[in-house]
Amino acid sequence: MNRYRYIAAEMYGYSYDEYQRKLSSGNTRFTKYMPETVEAIERALEENWDHKKIAKVLEVDLDNVPEWIESFLHAKEIVDSKHAGESFRNGVKRSILHAIDVGLDSDDKVDNLVEQICYRLADFSYLIKREQKKPEDYSDYFRYDEE
Repeated sequence: MNRYRYIAAEMYGYSYDEYQRKLSSGNTRFTKYMPETVEAIERALEENWDHKKIAKVLEVDLDNVPEWIESFLHAKEIVDSKHAGESFRNGVKRSILHAIDVGLDSDDKVDNLVEQICYRLADFSYLIKREQKKPEDYSDYFRYDEE
C-alpha cells in the first residue's frame, strides 16, 4: 500500500486490510481509480483549483466538491500522522465527530460508533504490524500527553 491508497481507504470507508485484499485481487477500482481520485484532489488543493475544475476532473456534481475536499482532508490527517498511535487517535476522533454530527440518540447509532472504533483498532493493528511494533509500544502515548 502507498499513501494514496491509505487515503483512498479512509475516504471510501475501507479498513486497511480490506483495501489490501481488494488490491490483491487486481480490481482496477482499487489499484487505479480510487488512488487517482486522491491524487487529483491533493493536486487540486496544492494548485488552488476552483470547484468547477475539481468537479470536472473528478466527474462529480459541483455541489459535492466541498464534501470530497473535506473527506480528503480528514483522511490525510489520519494517514499523514507521525505514527500508528497518532493515526489511531486521529481516526477515533474523526469517527466520534461524525457520530456527533449524525446524532447519538439511539442504541443503533451508538453501536455504529462502537463498530467504527473497532475498525479503527483493526487499522491500528495493521499499522503497528507494518511498523514492526506492538500495542504496548504506544502505551505511554495513549496514556499521557506527548509533552
